[in-house]
Amino acid sequence: MAPRFKTGLALGSGAARGLAHIGVLKVLESEGIAIDIITGSSIGAIIGAAYALNPDANELEKRAFDYLDSEAFKKAKFDFITGADKSLDDGEGIFYRFSTFLKKRIFYGLALTKTSFISDETFEKNIGFMVDDKTFSQTKIELGVTAIDIKAGTELLIREGPIRMAVKASSSIPGILPPVCIGESLCVDGGWSREIPIEAAFDMGANYVIGVDVGSELETSKAYDNSLDIVFRSNAIARDILKSMRISRANLIINPKVEKVHWSDFKKMDECIKAGEEATRLLIKKLKRSITLGKWMYRIRRGLLVS
Repeated sequence: MAPRFKTGLALGSGAARGLAHIGVLKVLESEGIAIDIITGSSIGAIIGAAYALNPDANELEKRAFDYLDSEAFKKAKFDFITGADKSLDDGEGIFYRFSTFLKKRIFYGLALTKTSFISDETFEKNIGFMVDDKTFSQTKIELGVTAIDIKAGTELLIREGPIRMAVKASSSIPGILPPVCIGESLCVDGGWSREIPIEAAFDMGANYVIGVDVGSELETSKAYDNSLDIVFRSNAIARDILKSMRISRANLIINPKVEKVHWSDFKKMDECIKAGEEATRLLIKKLKRSITLGKWMYRIRRGLLVS
């Protein structure tokens, strides 16, 4: 049997902003655009894995809303993180600013004495709510998730074994969620080096790759007057440069407008899903033409066109 043209979908990291991936999937599904390979980093791994196991975007959306109402989500304390990460100038009144100040100090204190802010047990329950306990061999769409091995200092593309474990590894935000052991590797969030795993989709055999970028843009107006802000800023710049270098390989990039959503604000799911739908609809005609052209070029290169 001759090899066939394969379309890949690379779902990027971005925590709560990654809920926009659901909107992207809803439009691709309704427009009949078949996806053969899904790769995901961090939240992209969670959404990608859930969809690869059950390719029904409406069911995925319902599951995500049910998750927000679950005890597992409440115990994750994402609302605490959201509050702790806000500027002290936000809000009204001295009480708000003082309580936010305390939250930040408590959070940073925990970061210095523990490997993560959220426990492994809570992390496990949250992943379990969104992703079924199955293996990569049981997916209906070929799946790959990325992670970083902090022991070896290498990138991983995980394509076999238990999906939940791989997704945990891919979405383990350093300092917030505990690192995950897979074999000899100690893994953290794949989005720290492959924010949008485009190359991973090509490595898995995709001929055409759609990337979904839900990352935020670099700020330009903030004053960096303490060492912690400077460290975070330097790291953000390095990651942004790396993303820019890697993103150029995609055949098409979808950019949902979610940059104003805080990375831990999962309560803005409706807004994020809508942004994913809108961004995909804007590009749907271009996407269809581009895929059609890609298929023709593929057949020409393979000598599959009948003269």
